[in-house]
Amino acid sequence: MFYESRRSEPRLGGRWGAVAKAFYAGELRRAHDAAAGLEPGKDPEVLLLRLDLHRAAGREDLYQQLIEAEGPGASDPRVQLMWVRALCQRARVLAALRRLDELEPELDHEWSPLARSLRVSALAQISRERPARELLDECSEGADPFVDYELAYALLTLRDWAAALERFARVREACPRWARPWVFSYRCLSALARHEEARERLDQARALLPEDEMLAVIELGELYARKDMGTLLARLDERVAQPIFAVDEELGERIRLAERGLRVRALWGAGRREEAIEGAQALDEDYAARWEAARAEPGAAGEAGQLDEAPEPLAPRLRSAAAGEAGRSLAVQPLVQHKNMCVATSVAMLLRHAGVAADPAELYREMGGSVGVANWQLDRWLEQ
Repeated sequence: MFYESRRSEPRLGGRWGAVAKAFYAGELRRAHDAAAGLEPGKDPEVLLLRLDLHRAAGREDLYQQLIEAEGPGASDPRVQLMWVRALCQRARVLAALRRLDELEPELDHEWSPLARSLRVSALAQISRERPARELLDECSEGADPFVDYELAYALLTLRDWAAALERFARVREACPRWARPWVFSYRCLSALARHEEARERLDQARALLPEDEMLAVIELGELYARKDMGTLLARLDERVAQPIFAVDEELGERIRLAERGLRVRALWGAGRREEAIEGAQALDEDYAARWEAARAEPGAAGEAGQLDEAPEPLAPRLRSAAAGEAGRSLAVQPLVQHKNMCVATSVAMLLRHAGVAADPAELYREMGGSVGVANWQLDRWLEQ
């Protein structure tokens, strides 16, 4: 977050300074390659950079491991507050609030507003809207961009889209090269049905982070929402020929599965039903194999209730729909296996485009933060 915002030139020198420069420039591959094999040392600046690198690469698992190892005993207030933020992201909101109770009396005046904004965000996440809004009203206008970002995110969680959009606009003005406020502005504008403006915000985020795979998935979902099946299929064909930038090999595999699921939807929407059925058949086989493999993992039994039933095959249902059978509840099986909040956020956006309301935090909690097969029911898209 602190490096991701690109508010100023990196303060790091040496080889970690080169990593920071590449990251500031949005060159995620180069930053990751430059960081490979470097000793992290004890510099909190390096720790903050490593956290943002993990998040940008979609490695929420490594992000959580690092902040859990370093956060509780950190002396730097930024690291301590990122630990609180990580607790919220893992749906451990009560633990985050307790940690804030311990931290706030010890924080310098400089960091108190950020701590207060994290409290607002935590309260919003557990649907305590009244105390969240009361505390939000006490927060000063024109605060630090990090503070405004957390308050904007709290408003977004409360689905106050217009107020969240206004706050995110302040953050964008202060930190124009920080991609996340552009992404969340896109989400707010989409919820407000201001679709042209939403696409402009998404384009800006993509320009800032052209290698971000989660943004690429969102962009594909945007093409589907516009029913531009020809462009979507062409873009999917291009992506198949390109290597995915995902430090986590499993994340890359999940992204490919998401793209294949989206391709089935696009083929069906374009009237190419036989090809859609063929693609669905291949997906069914892959998901069945992944389900069996997941069940075989040590400790998999009973994990968040996700592995009790095999995914229902999609291809037979498509064949029934193609044959004109009425009264069938049609659904697409999982587009992706979820392991982290980044993927949950992207899939929530795709679900919303399909007409299904979904909150990323709820998806993440439902998955229990663990590997499992989720059956997201998208009953509407086949009928469009």
